[in-house]
Amino acid sequence: MENRLKFSGLPFEQTAQQGEEAFRIYQEILDLKKTLSYSFIELGKRFYIIEVQQLYRVLGYETFPEFIASPEIGFQLSWVKKLMKLWETYCLRLEISEEKIAKIDIRRLLQVMPIIRENIGDKKIVSEWIEKARVLPNIDFKLEILEYYQKVIPEMKDVILVLSPFQMKNLLLKLFGKEKEIAIKKVIEKYRKFELLRDPELGEKWEFEPIAT
Repeated sequence: MENRLKFSGLPFEQTAQQGEEAFRIYQEILDLKKTLSYSFIELGKRFYIIEVQQLYRVLGYETFPEFIASPEIGFQLSWVKKLMKLWETYCLRLEISEEKIAKIDIRRLLQVMPIIRENIGDKKIVSEWIEKARVLPNIDFKLEILEYYQKVIPEMKDVILVLSPFQMKNLLLKLFGKEKEIAIKKVIEKYRKFELLRDPELGEKWEFEPIAT
């Protein structure tokens, strides 16, 4: 029996055999994604140990960044730092197993990590956000993050409403750094300067500059 589907506006003939093949490959992709997430978390753990124990010196490198930049490793330092903080936050501090945390999309874990670290001592809040990262559809997950920031930072409510997705990502990643108050002040001043609160359409065109923390 054949089903007639449409993809990108074009007709597509699907046979039962193609359906089985598509489902098989889809499952393989999901399995590989899980393996990839687990590998990233395990990398974060090992990089964390290498830096904390200064084992890069044993390997002949003066500094940790020099070790990361070596031809054999070849990762961007910023990405390595994210993986290290990911493992340190969820596995070391919250004592969640690598296997369990690897079942959650690594991008979501990074997106929600500032909230987790801000509430690290509140098990209820931490558990709720980890569950949201695990089960919520993408748009609902982003709306939950937006609602959280609007509650904890009331003065940012109007500013956030004019942010494009790219700008939002940068803002959420930076707001809960060591200089949180300074970051908020800078964002507000920058947006007022460009009058984005009065003209939301400009918010889609203006390139948001990440704030150093």
